[in-house]
Amino acid sequence: MHNLGIMHRDLKPQNLMCEHDDENGIIIKLTDFGFATHFDPDKPQTLALGTNRYMAPELCENRAYDSKVDVWATGVILYVMVTGLYPFSGKAKADIYNAICTKEPKYEKIQGTSTELIDVVKACLNKDAA
Repeated sequence: MHNLGIMHRDLKPQNLMCEHDDENGIIIKLTDFGFATHFDPDKPQTLALGTNRYMAPELCENRAYDSKVDVWATGVILYVMVTGLYPFSGKAKADIYNAICTKEPKYEKIQGTSTELIDVVKACLNKDAA
């Protein structure tokens, strides 16, 4: 029997809550589990769900995917938090999907932060993650 994992599939700032705890500091909580699912790592998902600007390339291209789509969304969230901009722009859904699948984020926009943060964002937004 395989261990089942969980995918949120709609990570975005609106689905994160922060709470300050005197003992533990800041606690981040996920909300809105409407698209979340259990999954078997040996059986990739195919139902494309999520919010356009936070979707991984495999979702935009209707390819099979796994929990790495949540890692991608985390990279988008970090990029937005640091720059105030989306890493992939476009007005129409098709333009956004095209940018996600074919372009690279402008990492110079996040210069001035730690190299570790830049490395994390780059690792999360890795289109070749397998």
